[in-house]
Amino acid sequence: MAHSHDFMVALNDYLADKLGSTQVMQDVVILLKLWLHKRELDQGYGTFSGFLVTAYVVYLLNKRKISTLMSSYQAMRYVLLSLSESDWTKEPISLCSETRQNQPTIEEFSENYPLVFIDPSGFLNLCAHTSVEAYLQVKHEAHLALTFLDSCSAVSFQALFTATVPFYRAFDLFVQLSESDVESALGSLSLRDRIADSDGNKSPVAAHAVCSILRRGLNKRICLLSTRPTTSPEWALHVTPPEPETSVELGFILNSPECYGLVDRGPSADAPEAAEFRKFWGSRSELRRFQDGSILEAVVWHANTACEQREIVLNIVRYLLKQYIHVEGVMSIGDFLDPVLRMGAVKWLHGAPYGTGEEASLVVTKTYDELSRQLRKLSDLPLEISSVQGISAALRSTEVFPPFKGVLSTDFGMSYTAEDKYLLPLANKAHVHRLVVPVEVIVHMEASGKWPDDFEALQRVKAAFHIALANELKRQCSLPAIIHPGYIDVLKEGFVFRLRIACHKEITLAKQQVSPDGMIKVKDTEDSLRLEYLTERLPGLSSALHGLQQQHGTFGAACRLAKRWVSAQLLYGHVPEECVELLVASLYLTPAPYAVPNSPRVAFQRFLAFVVNHDWSMQPLIIDFADKLTKERCADLQSTFINRRSTLPPMFIATPFDGSHLSPWTRHAPTGQILCRLVALAKASLQVLEKQMSCPVDADVKLIFRAPLDPYDVLIHLDEGRIPTAHQSVDCSLNVSVKPVHKLLFPVVGMDVVSRYVQTLREAYNEFALFFYDHYGGNRVAVLWKPKAFQPQPFKVSAAAGRMLNGDGKLIPNVEAILDDFGMLGKGLVKSVEARTSKWQI
Repeated sequence: MAHSHDFMVALNDYLADKLGSTQVMQDVVILLKLWLHKRELDQGYGTFSGFLVTAYVVYLLNKRKISTLMSSYQAMRYVLLSLSESDWTKEPISLCSETRQNQPTIEEFSENYPLVFIDPSGFLNLCAHTSVEAYLQVKHEAHLALTFLDSCSAVSFQALFTATVPFYRAFDLFVQLSESDVESALGSLSLRDRIADSDGNKSPVAAHAVCSILRRGLNKRICLLSTRPTTSPEWALHVTPPEPETSVELGFILNSPECYGLVDRGPSADAPEAAEFRKFWGSRSELRRFQDGSILEAVVWHANTACEQREIVLNIVRYLLKQYIHVEGVMSIGDFLDPVLRMGAVKWLHGAPYGTGEEASLVVTKTYDELSRQLRKLSDLPLEISSVQGISAALRSTEVFPPFKGVLSTDFGMSYTAEDKYLLPLANKAHVHRLVVPVEVIVHMEASGKWPDDFEALQRVKAAFHIALANELKRQCSLPAIIHPGYIDVLKEGFVFRLRIACHKEITLAKQQVSPDGMIKVKDTEDSLRLEYLTERLPGLSSALHGLQQQHGTFGAACRLAKRWVSAQLLYGHVPEECVELLVASLYLTPAPYAVPNSPRVAFQRFLAFVVNHDWSMQPLIIDFADKLTKERCADLQSTFINRRSTLPPMFIATPFDGSHLSPWTRHAPTGQILCRLVALAKASLQVLEKQMSCPVDADVKLIFRAPLDPYDVLIHLDEGRIPTAHQSVDCSLNVSVKPVHKLLFPVVGMDVVSRYVQTLREAYNEFALFFYDHYGGNRVAVLWKPKAFQPQPFKVSAAAGRMLNGDGKLIPNVEAILDDFGMLGKGLVKSVEARTSKWQI
């Protein structure tokens, strides 16, 4: 111990001598230590300490790789670059410049230690207790840091030096080895004689051996496999020190798309490595002939759905742990939130698994592509179709529950018209028809100078175009259609597509206003903004998000989890769907300080953290798709945000598709009050989620998808049988099944009685209260009174609705009558109205 102390004192003096005379290098060391600390890379046994990174800076100085003439940024960047490209497992490094008597050779150090970094004396390995896993994680983080710096992003500094990177948000998957699992690994791999090398700590010995096996088996499926460092708790001097923690937590960062592969290819059958491959994989190895004619050893993993593909890595881990350390039932954390996307109350057709909805989205997209081709080939139209653009969430893989083929068992008992085969709902039926959401499509016609110059006349011409389009689809493609003045609904292969004809001239005409003196003024109106959003903004965003899903296969599922959570918190309609999708997209486009998520669960987790940590009042959220925003445009957005903050939405989101308007995605919602509520709910949900991850035994994964009801003043309870989305509920009590459709019947489209009921309440009582509900099977509507509504007002006939006179002759809300109206407006849908009288008073 005395010799070790002498070595460390001498080394400390050596480092101080090398760095003490230059402020630049001292700044570099401080920055690197801060960078390590924010990533929890310097905490616990076997980690990459700040002392070690200081020694590495001196090593680079000695090798003249960095210079005191460099700026602190240049020197720090080179240290990160050198770390990311280093390999201390194969290329040991040393601070020793002189050979001394009895000094061990660097080869002797390498024979006894997996990592070698020799001190100036030549007798001490500074990495003697540093784990390979910690070193590999530092390399990975150094590579990420260089990526952030090279991006020249305005948030690079924050990502590197101020943002914390907790272990549970940095990795896509986790595996936990209990104390008994560690003991089994030590015995199965004959590692007990190595425990003394780690000061009696069993965990590092077992962790390194297990990681070596898993790293070999997973190969290119992962970018990084590391362990969570264990820290010893503090204890008083007069008590016995606590035993070191013997459990091990492994974290996996996946490498997409290799991580989802169904086959692991090995060497050819006659290659020398074939025997070793068969020995490693055991019974899983088999000979396979591939399409290129090669016959190889291979391991095949089976998966029918996307959610099963995401389980392949964990299945490999479970197999290898069982094969080598004889452990079964190991605790793992993957996409354990998938159940909220499964619609578990529905029994699906055999051979058509729904999974978590990815396959259903692909079927919808394929059907849409076929319809697009049919539309472009239509003849005998007054104008040819120039483009077809889908704008529904289902076409960008972000619909929470994508539409599926078939009907639910509760849909039967419908009547239909004999001539056109249209289903009609029956008034006396116990269950309403499930909600069929049409897939929205914008159809652009070729340019023409014959469009009318009057807005109303143009609407009539569009209606005529819709009639012609529907007739040609029936005649040329045999597709049934229902015609409306503003759109047509088309049934194709069990899906309903809503086609809207768009004309750019319509937006210009909607902006025109005629003054009393006959002057024409051009300015934005609600109609023009709505048309512009629907026909120009949304198609561009949908295309970009669809491309993002093609690039990152987990984006759609992550979006759907986030949207499901927002709705489950009764904020549906208060936070726009496109707003949530953009927030999730930002995590994939600018993932700093993390790697790009390859798990819907970790992306959702980071979504919650982002909502909580982003300073919405002081920072705009600028999301750049495909580098379409120039640096000048980004700087202009920053300046505009600062100068006009009071007039801009509380949640400001800028994209390349905004046009001349700022943050059109959040123009009306969320309000400041709703944004504060969203942040508070995200903070509470994140705490619960990460607590469940640290102790996943018997964790209720649906807990954060149940809204707290304490803040609300009134609860309107709904009849579950009358809710068209009841089968999508988090806690559905119905048992329904999907039945095939044998006849071409047009379903009841858009019959969302709950949404219409809530909309009616908002239109009638918006002055008195806010209304909240869960669109996906929620069985209650929550009401929050507005405090200003309960302030007595002078009597006015125009303000008398919903009010009564008090003793002072002033108007106050007639709460009892309003509550009665809540029930009357929802007759047949509302079961009861629960007034929480303790929550409000007049």
